[in-house]
Amino acid sequence: MMTASPALPLLPNSSFLGAGSTKLSFEPQFPGFNPQTLQPDGGANSVSLYKLAYVLPLSQKFVVFAGTNAEITDVFPAITPYASDSQGAISRFAGYNAAVRITGGTSGTGLLAGAGFLWNPSKQVGLGVIYGSGSAPISEDRGLLNTPLGAGVFNGTQAIAAQLTLKPISTIDIGINYAHSYHTINILGTGLGSADIASIRFTPNAAQLARFGGDATLATLDEPITVNSVGATVTWRFAPKTSLSLSGALLFANLLNVDASTTFGSWSAGLHFRDIFHEGNTAAVIFGQPLYRESVAGVASRPEDATPYHLETFYNYRVNDNISITPGVYFIFSPEGFSANDTAIVGALRTTFAF
Repeated sequence: MMTASPALPLLPNSSFLGAGSTKLSFEPQFPGFNPQTLQPDGGANSVSLYKLAYVLPLSQKFVVFAGTNAEITDVFPAITPYASDSQGAISRFAGYNAAVRITGGTSGTGLLAGAGFLWNPSKQVGLGVIYGSGSAPISEDRGLLNTPLGAGVFNGTQAIAAQLTLKPISTIDIGINYAHSYHTINILGTGLGSADIASIRFTPNAAQLARFGGDATLATLDEPITVNSVGATVTWRFAPKTSLSLSGALLFANLLNVDASTTFGSWSAGLHFRDIFHEGNTAAVIFGQPLYRESVAGVASRPEDATPYHLETFYNYRVNDNISITPGVYFIFSPEGFSANDTAIVGALRTTFAF
């Protein structure tokens, strides 16, 4: 939780509590408030529109889409068989490559507004491209403590991402990802760890501190950042009902006004099984490294002292064509990269209704 100087407005408590490696797959990135305005996001007995997109096939090989509320992972073809918020992995980490988790640092009422296309020139090759803005509805940039994502379609928080999908043979799927994102404040926008907030750590100078009444956390956060992300995922169906998935990503983050940069890395490996005990049921075991600060340059620092690891398993039981139940559990060792942190254990029982 972040506490500001008494002379400054307080950021929502969940702005820090919402960033961590324990997040569930279906959990909004920053639950409880709209990061575009820092205002509460609904409340008890309220209904809000989480995601909205429109897809228009122009031909069998070319599709365009546009949306006001979407994540990049909603657009590109999934490579791992457990990449589903409702039927697959129960953690945010396990299902998708970290390189496509660049959503603009937003949540339920403030996901990316953008457009793009999917082009499949053959059954073996596909290309997807999307541009999105996390600040499109904001007309005026009033600063960190009012509109932290900036303002406008092209002047605030934004991301452009591409995925090249390859299918060299019928049993192998490959996804190669690139994303470039810009944030008006010092965040990654992935929702994959506490390093999302004040992502590049440095010691603010006197002038930076003076702007926020000596609050070092706010001074560190109030710096624009660019992130270039690269990643690759491959799934091999080496048996009729069993597949192996491998995934890895590197995120290269640089502050624009401070000589500081940080490289983040993440990888995972998973086994997926179909028709376990009954047709339609699935299960998986996934192990990997959550997003971790691999190296720093310039005046950036790395406070972490240990490499975190993630171990997850789930079982998706189909009650019928419309209802499924997924019990699952995952363990995070040295969570957030600190050896003093106890192992985190997260269990979930997810019920999904599909119509």
